[in-house]
Amino acid sequence: MRKILTVLVFLTCAALLVINEINFRATNLAFDEAATARRVNLQLQSLMLAVSDAESTQRSYLLTGDERYQADFIQHMSDIDTQSAQLSTRVQVGVRDSVDALLAHVRDKQKIMGETVAMQMAGDVQGWQRIVQSGAGRELMRKIQAQGAHVIAFNNLRLKRFDVQARQSLQIARLAMAGMLLFAVGMIILIWRQTVAKERREARVQQMLEAERIQLEKTVEQRTESLRRLAAHLQLVREDERARLARELHDELGALLTTAKLDVARLRTKVDKSSASAQDTLERLAHLAQILSDGVALKRRIIEDLTPSALSNLGLVPALENLTRDHAGNTGMAVVTRLEPVQLGKDKALTVYRLVQEALTNCSKYARASRITVDLWAEGDTAHVRVCDDGCGFDTSQLATGSHGLAGMQYRVETQRGSIQVESSPGNGTTISAQLPQDPAPENGVT
Repeated sequence: MRKILTVLVFLTCAALLVINEINFRATNLAFDEAATARRVNLQLQSLMLAVSDAESTQRSYLLTGDERYQADFIQHMSDIDTQSAQLSTRVQVGVRDSVDALLAHVRDKQKIMGETVAMQMAGDVQGWQRIVQSGAGRELMRKIQAQGAHVIAFNNLRLKRFDVQARQSLQIARLAMAGMLLFAVGMIILIWRQTVAKERREARVQQMLEAERIQLEKTVEQRTESLRRLAAHLQLVREDERARLARELHDELGALLTTAKLDVARLRTKVDKSSASAQDTLERLAHLAQILSDGVALKRRIIEDLTPSALSNLGLVPALENLTRDHAGNTGMAVVTRLEPVQLGKDKALTVYRLVQEALTNCSKYARASRITVDLWAEGDTAHVRVCDDGCGFDTSQLATGSHGLAGMQYRVETQRGSIQVESSPGNGTTISAQLPQDPAPENGVT
């Protein structure tokens, strides 16, 4: 219905424009014809005045012979020619014959006046007196005045008709516009009412959608919080399991390897060095002792990877220094550290340690870097950590489908209510930075 009403309003406006244009053209044409008729009347009056002036100066010259009247007469005759030419070009079709007859009388009048003036100039007084006494000039003047009055009266009738036509056109346009506008206003009111009703319905729907959106956001927040707590719990369980494995490796495997080394040492003391096979036996025992030592070192590295003892015993900064120093020694990369003390609890400190550990591992595996920079500093209530390398870099738009290590970093940081950013591009290295909220300082002042 609203579409139909809108179409009707547009059609009404179009019809109004068409009617207005037709009326404008008709009125404009009437005004043009009326203006032409007024100009013709003015031209006729000017022509008749010029003829009258020429006749007056002609009589004055005939009676006085003064050359000044002769000059005025010549000027008036020239004016008559000019006015006649202009009138001939401006006259309308309806009065063409009447104007042509008028112009013929004017030319005859000019001829008679010119002959009398020429006779006066030649001294033929009897000649011009005979022409004047014949009354031909007066008869032509009477015809000129009568014909001019006829044309002027005809034009005045046309002017009245144009005026009536213009008034009728204006009245028709007024009524048409009023009717069309009333119709358009009615259609607009109907459209407005339907639009208001639609907006109210849309507002109700929008309110329902907003309520559902708010409820959905609350649900998402609740689920996100549940997932965060679950992730934190899983991380805690994972670290506890690592600690348990580290303890078992240290207690059980460490005891076994130490006992084996002691047994090897006892066996070496009991070997008869004078026998022929003593040298071979000692070499085998030495080789076995070296293998056991390597096993102890491997056990220590595994335990340190599972749960860094420096972190729990010395703190975050010494643990990171040991980690970066070992990485530099094992890989040959140049590792530069700028580490400042920060106030982080056990879980957050472990998160920072794992982030740096994972970043260093990625550098050695994928980055092909020669220099790594590790920064740790505090700013306000936030602890910042950053790891930069000068390696090959990668396209960050492919981060979602890339290494699980980066996803693990992000997961760890977000469980501690922090944020992480990865900046990289092919050939420009990689920068991994994270921010974690610092914990309140303990009352005893120990960090």
